[in-house]
Formats: sequence, structure tokens, C-alpha cells
Amino acid sequence: MRRWMVMTLIVGYLGVLAANRSQVEVRGWSMGPTLWPGDRLLTVPWPGRAVRAGQLVVVRDPEHVGDGHHLIVKRVAAVERGGVRVCGDDPHRSTDSRHFGPLTPRDVRRLVIRRWPDWRTPLVRPADRIDDQNTAMANRKARPPSHSA
Repeated sequence: MRRWMVMTLIVGYLGVLAANRSQVEVRGWSMGPTLWPGDRLLTVPWPGRAVRAGQLVVVRDPEHVGDGHHLIVKRVAAVERGGVRVCGDDPHRSTDSRHFGPLTPRDVRRLVIRRWPDWRTPLVRPADRIDDQNTAMANRKARPPSHSA
């Protein structure tokens, strides 16, 4: 009985998130292969709160200084004293902290909790695996396809 109530609350909470402005649509390829253009993400407000390396966040785009409403989805690469470094999962297609430097914690607007409705891959990865995975993807792309007889 208790398990049923917990599941009902979780489903209800996700329903509320899905119904309001907590959905963000991915545009662009900077977060591939984890996220693709058109993917929808469920997010929760997260202004100024602590984040951990490996989490996906929605941040204010520092490239659009006059427009505080232009937001981008990135992965937290590192949390440093006074700043958060974010990166795209595809470094060749991403404009991120390598270009604009660390962001302030106030620039982190939302925390991504789930791809909606598709849950094909985990969204959170350990920070030490971010570079390993990007290297592996680059190696796969560079290797010619094998042909079976």
C-alpha cells in the first residue's frame, strides 16, 4: 500500500512538471550524442543552488548579454570557487565555458531531471568520464566501418 502511494505521488509530480513551463526543448547538436534536437527535458528551478559535475543544467547564455531569457543546455564540467564550468557533450559543436569562461551560480537557471518522455540513455555521467566518452566517440567516427563476409 505504501509503495503504491509513493508511486502515485511520483507520477503526479512528474505530471505537474510536464504540464507547466518545466519542459525545455533541445535545439542544436552541442549535447549530442546524449541529447538530440527536438528532445524535450523536464527541469526544475535551480537558481543559485549547488550543482555537481556531470549534471545537466539550463543556463543563461552569456553570448546573448542583452537577452537574459536566452537559455542553453549544458553539462556541468567542474564547480570551482566562485564559478561553474559547463560544456557540451560534443566539443566540436559546442560553445561553452571553453569560450566564455566559468558562469556564476546565479546563471544556472534550471536542473535537468529527465528526458520526456524518452529515457533512452542516462543524463548524468561522472565528470571523469565526460572526456573519456568524447574521446571514444571521436575514435568511433574516425574508424572506417568494418565489413562482414
